[in-house]
Amino acid sequence: MRELLCTYTASCTWQNPFALAYKSRVSYLSISNAFNLVCGMKDRSMRPRLIVQITLAVLLAFPLLLSCGQKQADNQNSATGGSRQAAATSGSTQQATEQAPKTAATEPAAASFVGIEKQLIDTLLVMWGVKGHLTSIDQAAKMLGVTVGDSVRADMLKKLNDNLTLSEKLSRYRPATFVLTNREKLIAQYIINSEKKNSEFPTMKQIAADLKIAEPELKSRLKFLADIGLLYDLGQSDATNKLGYSFGGNLVDFTFDVGLRYHVFYVDNELPFNVGCAKEALYLISTEFAKNQVRYETTDLLTLAPVVVVFNQGLVESITPPEAKLVEGGSCGHNNLFVSQQSGDIWTKVQPRLAQQQIAPVYDIRERLAQIAEQSKQQSGDGK
Repeated sequence: MRELLCTYTASCTWQNPFALAYKSRVSYLSISNAFNLVCGMKDRSMRPRLIVQITLAVLLAFPLLLSCGQKQADNQNSATGGSRQAAATSGSTQQATEQAPKTAATEPAAASFVGIEKQLIDTLLVMWGVKGHLTSIDQAAKMLGVTVGDSVRADMLKKLNDNLTLSEKLSRYRPATFVLTNREKLIAQYIINSEKKNSEFPTMKQIAADLKIAEPELKSRLKFLADIGLLYDLGQSDATNKLGYSFGGNLVDFTFDVGLRYHVFYVDNELPFNVGCAKEALYLISTEFAKNQVRYETTDLLTLAPVVVVFNQGLVESITPPEAKLVEGGSCGHNNLFVSQQSGDIWTKVQPRLAQQQIAPVYDIRERLAQIAEQSKQQSGDGK
């Protein structure tokens, strides 16, 4: 009731003295200006009456306005409550705090999220507000210390698809990027790569052995991927399809741009969060995390072999494997790490956007980090 009354009085500012006094209280006009406005009226007979109305309005509205202001503060604190831990985990406390007003501004669109979903979306919105951060639902849940089941993530996927305006990250990368765990992305990548290479789906045992995942867990993850439309459950396996699953009708939503690729940061051995791509990872190392220790993990898109780079104080401490390279091709989906120069070259040649270049855009990771760090310093200097 108080919120409705506050809104109503604000909308009626120029219609009556009560609204004029209300607007004066919230710094649109001063009280003295309000009285001066009345005193300047040509119709002198109205002055005493209006002055009395304004005085009474201010006395009556003052407690109400304090209450409205307290309510707004409480809402903002609630919207950013779960985000403080997320900000501390990512090393972005100051930046994340600056994003809090943006979270509050999205409340109408986020109205369908309640309970644990509300806590998750509040945390995610703050994390997504920081450049390069693509924190997923399961990662936000760990930051909050809560457990999130498959049904919650499936429900949030539907709601995020219906509310793409919640964050620029949703419209740019698609909600599926934030709903899947990195483990699920790896499973999906394996199935897609295997089917493309061998013209048939892999068996359950093949996937379990190559990805070192227990079959019960694998079966559970395949069921979830089918539930959200990435895969289609055929009911059983046979000679033509040994997996028992084919690709679902929503596959394109999961493979768009960054899609099933992941780049994950562990800052100072804290909880992980995803970042946009390999180039954005190097940018974050040279700016936001220049004074931290960061373990950066991803996979070679061609072989799905792991690539791990450890940074300390903005410099490369180790690269595994040592011959790993960076492929940089403009869009985030084309900026990735590969286990070797050869692997990067092979992948580049099958990408329509990159294959036209005579020289594949493959870089030494240390050299490219130094270049990006220098560019960041120049940009920072120009901005002062």
